[in-house]
Amino acid sequence: MRIAFASLVIVSVLLVGCGGGGNDGAVDDTAPQISSLTADRSMLWLGAVTAVRCEATDPAGGSLEYTWSCDGGLIEGTGSAVTWRAPAVATACEIECRVENEAGQSATRVAQVSCANAQVEGTVVDVGSGAGLASVQVTIAGKSGTTDAAGEFTVQNIGEGQHTVNVTPPATCVIVSDQMSVSVAEPGSTVRLEAPIQLLDTGVPEPPDTPDAPGVPGLPM
Repeated sequence: MRIAFASLVIVSVLLVGCGGGGNDGAVDDTAPQISSLTADRSMLWLGAVTAVRCEATDPAGGSLEYTWSCDGGLIEGTGSAVTWRAPAVATACEIECRVENEAGQSATRVAQVSCANAQVEGTVVDVGSGAGLASVQVTIAGKSGTTDAAGEFTVQNIGEGQHTVNVTPPATCVIVSDQMSVSVAEPGSTVRLEAPIQLLDTGVPEPPDTPDAPGVPGLPM
């Protein structure tokens, strides 16, 4: 009888020990549920704006409070839909929305957005030899780049639109190409000029502009 009683006690202890963890990993189905957090555009121009929306529900049917934050740029507005304004520098940012119900339970989700202007690439060549020309300054929308030894250039931080390509040739060169322009339509993109910019290296420096001589008082002009 003593042996049987001892066995019964051991079995009872084991059953109690196993039953203690029965609720581990249980899902709280009373907390708010976020089904989506989306931005209308995930890539923006610097300083541009996009709408951001959070779709969430409360299982209890109560009201929800939305709290927004971001690690770059600016959140404008309140509620389930806000506006994110991109910063003035190229970066990737996280937008976070925290949803809380009347019972103080909450859920959080994060969306990724980025902003960047475009860059324009091209080549400047000598029309006579076809060789690339170094140290030529190319300016687009107020931003400049200088060609390398192969005549290649990159002008960064170009905004959206149609832009004129301006060239400052070396002293011994004259511009042969017609006036060029470039169309930039996508943020963060790289646009390459369809044709090289052509210069003619004459080997002779261009004479400086000479201002008109001032008139002499008392003499006919």
